[in-house]
Amino acid sequence: MLFRLQQQAIVVFVWLIGLMVPAYACPTAADLAATGTVPGAAILADCLELARFDIPTGRGVVQGSIYGTPETDLNNVREIEEALVRSGNTLQRFLALGTEPIDVFVSATPYISDDTASDTGATAARSVTTGPDNPPKCVISVFPQAESAQYKYTIAHEFFHCVQFSDFSHAEGQLGTAWWVEGTAEWFASMVYQGTPYSDDWVAGFDSDSATTPITEMEYETVVFFWWLSQTYGPDRVVDLMEAMPRSRGSQEDALARVLNDSEFLKFVKDYLERKITQPGGRSSVSTPLEGERYKIDSETEMVLEAPRFVTYRAHLEFACGGWTTKTYDLKGQYATIRQPEIEWKELPVDFRSNSEGAIRFLVAGAATTEPGFRIGLQARKTPCIPCQTPEYSDGPQACLIGEWHLASGGMGAKIGKMLQDSPALGMVDYPDLDGLLIFRPDGTFTLRADDNGSMETKTPSGGIFSAEISLRLEKEGTWSVEGDKLIQCYMPIKSIEIEQTVTTPEGLTEKIEANRYLGPPLSYTEKRQFTCTDNRLDIIQKAFLAPTIEWGYEK
Repeated sequence: MLFRLQQQAIVVFVWLIGLMVPAYACPTAADLAATGTVPGAAILADCLELARFDIPTGRGVVQGSIYGTPETDLNNVREIEEALVRSGNTLQRFLALGTEPIDVFVSATPYISDDTASDTGATAARSVTTGPDNPPKCVISVFPQAESAQYKYTIAHEFFHCVQFSDFSHAEGQLGTAWWVEGTAEWFASMVYQGTPYSDDWVAGFDSDSATTPITEMEYETVVFFWWLSQTYGPDRVVDLMEAMPRSRGSQEDALARVLNDSEFLKFVKDYLERKITQPGGRSSVSTPLEGERYKIDSETEMVLEAPRFVTYRAHLEFACGGWTTKTYDLKGQYATIRQPEIEWKELPVDFRSNSEGAIRFLVAGAATTEPGFRIGLQARKTPCIPCQTPEYSDGPQACLIGEWHLASGGMGAKIGKMLQDSPALGMVDYPDLDGLLIFRPDGTFTLRADDNGSMETKTPSGGIFSAEISLRLEKEGTWSVEGDKLIQCYMPIKSIEIEQTVTTPEGLTEKIEANRYLGPPLSYTEKRQFTCTDNRLDIIQKAFLAPTIEWGYEK
């Protein structure tokens, strides 16, 4: 009797299964992979309804349904329901946003392509409306994934696509919208499941591409931008941006430029380069910005830094050690620089120098939201007379030079006087010394002073005598170093020179002439002269092509 009852129970069970699963044509994972299509309502009608539940949204409750085959893992069904309800609860903070009813087709087997196995595989699409009794729905097709948490994260991503189809119809079917359609779906999923690593690959893609590729030409990688936008201005700013995108053919870039100006986009570039961007919930975006363009500058240079608009532009300028002057021009967009390892953004300084023998490095951030994009011209000139670092010459062969040296013989004044004395028009000439005192310091700086009096006489054809008494004062400063038997002196600009001259005519009349004039524009120059040095004697010789040889003899 018991056996007969068991047989009857089995027959009834099989009959019930037959009622539940008639000769249906519910597609398999392999079917979807082969066709690349998303099941519509007609196809889903041939599947089992495995769950039905309510999904909250910002505009009220909608129905969610999950379909599959008898082989479908019910754990996957429960995870899908949990993810959709949790996504709906997150959407409730946006009171204006909602979605149409959602039907989910859950495959019993993972997505498998011809060449590799993948545990990703999920799509969302809007079903076609056939009448008032068949309103539009959002249809999600999802394949099982090895990791439960990632499975639910994927559902949250697809859920936001359903929101886009419902409230941002311009998100569907337009070319060039993937940058914000996929970027905001990743952003929303990270709001639903905070602190997850499932966008890390997209962050790495942004790191590698963003230095040359506008964000409007990316896809999922722009999640970095939407994290920043939400973190900086609040989540509603993301929704405002989505609303601002063109609803028909139109420039995505122009629409974005009306939402985000140069200054705001530059802030994004700077925050990104400083790694200040975090995911919802505070987890680091694990971004590692790649360097972008790198320029090594070791001599006088002129260059242009430029990029299309909405490129997260950065460049590294590496100046050789020493002193530099720079000039920027023709700026389009906005820029800022950091002198590494400092962290304060500024404009590129006009004058700067190194404090060591290492290179001087600047990180440049550039941004532009309008045509023609970011552009800045840069002129850089290496300043002579500024060493890589402050030297110390208290020891070694250079130590002989340190001290005060007074001109004892020769010199530029004597050479000029000799040349003038050879002129038949001049009689007596005593030209003042131009470099009477030379002071070398251990820190590599020097001072050269001229403070001397002189006189000249000349005769007129009738025998009368003109005479002049001259007083000359000037001071030069700079840096010095030694290269073998060569003394290298880099002179800083001379700002002024004082001259007093009293001229006496043959009739005995006198006239005093005074001058204290500025010698700008400032000029620097370098001399390389042969020298020999002992304890109390310094001899310097300067030879130049097609110029007279000049000798100086100094004593302490």
